[in-house]
Amino acid sequence: MNFLANLRISRKLLLLTSIPTLALVIFASIAVTDKMAVSGSMGKVVTMSNISARISAQVHEMQKERGMTAGFLASGGKDFAGQIGEQRGKVDAKFAVLQDYLKSVDLKSLDPRFVNALNKGISTFGQIGEMRQRISALNIPSGD
Repeated sequence: MNFLANLRISRKLLLLTSIPTLALVIFASIAVTDKMAVSGSMGKVVTMSNISARISAQVHEMQKERGMTAGFLASGGKDFAGQIGEQRGKVDAKFAVLQDYLKSVDLKSLDPRFVNALNKGISTFGQIGEMRQRISALNIPSGD
C-alpha cells in the first residue's frame, strides 16, 4: 500500500480510470467481432437467397415447358408445336441469368452442401438438350 500512498493524485486517478477503460475496450472489441461474424453470415444468407430466387424463376419456366411437353407428346406433336420452342427459349434465358449471377458470386464462401446441390442441379440441366431432341422427334414415352 505504500506504493499507492506515494503516488500523486493525478497518477492515482489515471490508474483508477485505466482499468475500467481497458475493460471497456476489451468488451467493445468482443462485441464488434461478434457483429462482424453475424454480418458475414447474413451476407452469405442473402447470396444464397438471391441464387434461390433465380433458381425458382427457372424452375417455374421449366414446369411450364414440362406441361407443354406433356401436351405435345399426348397429341402426337400437334398441340403446343409452336409454343414449345418459345418456352424452351424462356427456360434457357432463365438459366443464362442464373449462370451470369453465379459468375459474380464466390461459391467457395457458401455452405458446401448448398453448393453441391447447386452443382448437381446445374449438371442435370445440362442434359436437357438431349431430352428436348428426343421430345421434338416424338421418340420418348410421355411418362419419361
